[in-house]
Amino acid sequence: MTHPYLNRSNLGQSSFLTPLAWRLSILVKFSRILPILILSTALITPISAQPSGGPPTFSVKVEKAQSRELAPTLEFTGSIEPWRVIELGSEVEGLVREIPIEEGQSLDEGMCVCELDTTAVTIEMRRLNALVDSARADYDRLVSGFRSEEIEESRKRVESAVARFERARDDLARQGPLVKQGVLTQTEGTRLEAAAREAEADLQSAQARLELLERGYRSEEVDVAKANLEMNQADLADASRRLKLHTLKTPMDCVVVERLKEPGEWVTEGEAVAQVVVLDPLRVRIEVPQIHLSKVKPGLLARIEVDGLAEQTFQAEVEHVVPRAGMTSRNFPVLMRLENPEGLLQSGLFARVRLSLGEKKSYTVVPREALQIRGESLIVLVVDPEEQGKSGGPSPGGTIREVLVRPGSEADGWVAVEGIENEGVKPGESVVTLGGTRLVTGMPVKTIAAADPTQAADANSETETSEATP
Repeated sequence: MTHPYLNRSNLGQSSFLTPLAWRLSILVKFSRILPILILSTALITPISAQPSGGPPTFSVKVEKAQSRELAPTLEFTGSIEPWRVIELGSEVEGLVREIPIEEGQSLDEGMCVCELDTTAVTIEMRRLNALVDSARADYDRLVSGFRSEEIEESRKRVESAVARFERARDDLARQGPLVKQGVLTQTEGTRLEAAAREAEADLQSAQARLELLERGYRSEEVDVAKANLEMNQADLADASRRLKLHTLKTPMDCVVVERLKEPGEWVTEGEAVAQVVVLDPLRVRIEVPQIHLSKVKPGLLARIEVDGLAEQTFQAEVEHVVPRAGMTSRNFPVLMRLENPEGLLQSGLFARVRLSLGEKKSYTVVPREALQIRGESLIVLVVDPEEQGKSGGPSPGGTIREVLVRPGSEADGWVAVEGIENEGVKPGESVVTLGGTRLVTGMPVKTIAAADPTQAADANSETETSEATP
């Protein structure tokens, strides 16, 4: 969990805070550790007085400082925004028949948002269906060609024409010489010749008709019929598309934030009927000062904390660095992707963002509870052990030494610290985690190791007995 002392509120300090920054952070976050400070007063009651009449000895809980590899961090106050803000608009105009949604309602992808009246477009579709059926029948007729009965009839006519032509030709061949001999008149000869030519013409006409029927319709006529069919089909498809557009659906999972139309109102083409937001994933926006811009790259991870969910942390990933600074702040917006599958987070929340720079370094770390506020400073109480106890064995106590520190990166409840005016805390030294509220440098203490709950219980019992003794 991100340490409350390390929220630098867009100061953009990495690893360790500047004196002014961490002092402000300490004052702002004091209320976060107040319960711990109140609880610690229960363990600072003197348990025994020094035989020489010196200061009393106090019981404190300690843990060993450690050395850990931690990644430097930048800390900011950011804002959580919707991944998308969508105004759902209608592609067709019409009268609103129903809007089956309410503000705050969660919608799955493909759910209905608005239904428009479909009377006019339904009538248009019936008309276009009839036109398509007619055009298809005409096209099929031309593609199929003439019927077999018509072709057979044409063949019979050709056969009949052939018979008439042969008879007329035979008559002309047989009676033609008689005309020349004067047996028949010239008029009769002219009639025979005309009958033969007429029979020949009828035969040629019947043969041409048969060839036409056998070849079918011209390709140009088929192409025209096909184009007419496709045009009517396109009109029908457009009407079908417009009919579907009379029902407006969500493009993705979202939440309704505002209804913009009501049943009975008229919607024009392109006009919005509702506003929705996408809350999974979410976008976290922070402002990065230009001195740290080169350190922020897409793919870096950040830990997120929000008020109201103090016991939970979330992880976001840097996606984009906007290459344009604010006109007044000169900070660069950085956009991060924050998964929100359970819907615990909402848009509009402020977030404490700890951005890990990914390059690990070795730091001395102490438990979060070891950090104490003294005035405008942050200190850690180190217990310097006594060399030898009265019995000649190791001593369970020691002397308090105050170390002024500057906090840095944090992981798993351990905070990196750096000494300000001295060498600071060293790995392996015992630091007070409970019971050090009124302790100062030089005061003797009795230590209770954090890993020994039995000893802690005995010490608390001894403290209560001491308090009850007049």
